[in-house]
Amino acid sequence: MKTLLCLRVPAVVILAMSSSLLVADQPTQLLFSGTVTNTTDPDRPVTGGLEIFLGADGGCLVRVGPPLYGSGICRLASFDQQTEQMVLVSESPLLRITWNTRPGDKKIVGEYEVTSVAQPSLPEHGTLELLNSSPGPPILLKDLLAVDKTKVGEAEYLTFRERDIVSFHRLDGSYAGVRAILDKADQPSLVIQDFKEGSKYLDPKTNAVVLEWVTDGQGGYFAQTKEQVTSYYDRFFKPLPWSSVMMADSKRVFLRATGDEVELFDDQLKPLNIRSSKTPSGRMCWLKREGEVTSLFDQNFKPLNWYVVERGGQTFYATFDKKHKVHAYDAQMRELRKPGFWSKLAYGMAVGLAAYGQALQQQSAARSYQYVPPAPQVYAPAYSTVGPGTNYSTTYQNRVGNITFSNTYSSTGTTTSMTTQHLGGMDFVNAQSSNGSWLMGSIQNIGTTHFGNFQTPAGSWMGSSQSVGGFMFHNFTGPQGQNLSGTSIRIGDFVFTQLQ
Repeated sequence: MKTLLCLRVPAVVILAMSSSLLVADQPTQLLFSGTVTNTTDPDRPVTGGLEIFLGADGGCLVRVGPPLYGSGICRLASFDQQTEQMVLVSESPLLRITWNTRPGDKKIVGEYEVTSVAQPSLPEHGTLELLNSSPGPPILLKDLLAVDKTKVGEAEYLTFRERDIVSFHRLDGSYAGVRAILDKADQPSLVIQDFKEGSKYLDPKTNAVVLEWVTDGQGGYFAQTKEQVTSYYDRFFKPLPWSSVMMADSKRVFLRATGDEVELFDDQLKPLNIRSSKTPSGRMCWLKREGEVTSLFDQNFKPLNWYVVERGGQTFYATFDKKHKVHAYDAQMRELRKPGFWSKLAYGMAVGLAAYGQALQQQSAARSYQYVPPAPQVYAPAYSTVGPGTNYSTTYQNRVGNITFSNTYSSTGTTTSMTTQHLGGMDFVNAQSSNGSWLMGSIQNIGTTHFGNFQTPAGSWMGSSQSVGGFMFHNFTGPQGQNLSGTSIRIGDFVFTQLQ
């Protein structure tokens, strides 16, 4: 090791060397040789050869062997005579490498860090081991890098080649943002365009983008698109749990895999309430949730004519047969046939759900089904009052597709949730309050008049609501002959209702 130290070059001589890649070729002598291991990906370390040449005139060259890159000129950045620790900095057309070395057991060991001019967001690091070698034949910079000039249009560029990688630089040596990987015939097999936001990998024959690196300057991901489906990978090209699909409306839907399930998100990564599942027989299916209603589709997104609704802590299922007869089931898949209130409530839900399914079927028959993300949720508050000092309530409505979800909060502390499913001229209504069951029924819409028939625990209510201008007049009769009448008026986003 002492013999090695006697051969070191004065730092002032090396520091005086230009760091430009256009320096004159300098004859050198082999001083150190060994191996360098890239450990950036701890699961897949990569080892290549390493040689550091120091010339008697102060020249310094580094040759990095395949499959690694980074050959170029070097300079001594620092040297501690007491600890014999040395820091070398080498420059290649695309990489800047800092080598930190220290004496080991009959060898020099250390670590290195790599900064890429082309992709600064992808730093690398590793370890090295070097032995003191006997001087070898002279070596020149042109033995490591080939330099040439070329024109692209009217602009002239320098090209640097390190084995099978060619990079384009401006005449001042700065990187121009384009590099290419050559095949065995010295023809471009891949062209890479580097930007601040990432890189695009192009097929030189078709100019099609085959891979993208997307970064925010710190981390990033690779994206690879095949037949409208984009798969995502980390910096080591290991698959991420995300993929995406371009829809017919030019919007992108993202998919996130968790175990055996896949969940869908819109192009802003907001949940679409759609996820995959498996049937008891092991077949894949899709579940689309809209409020309290979940529709089931097969793996090609065709309706399976099964619907699930969760209400009041209970789960109900509904389907319809070829004759369009509705079948309702409880959570244990027992068909509901008894005339009890919960059976009627569930059956009413089933009628609405099945009708909703028929509409989907008709839509699918007209065109192949393509998922369209739901419209943004818009809440329209409606205030209902019955005079000063008396009870009042506030209702929030949210319509998603063919279903309107309502939540009413009363000044007495009672809350009520209602689902209204719209199909043609019919509305199917189901409601549950915090005090228990409330009502179920249907509304038939004919012109400006709406005829309602509702079932409550106390009995049946029937009546109508008629729209006249910006007003709606209500008139209902209860099971004991009670009469409920009132008026609603819409002002902007608010609806004010008074009932007596």
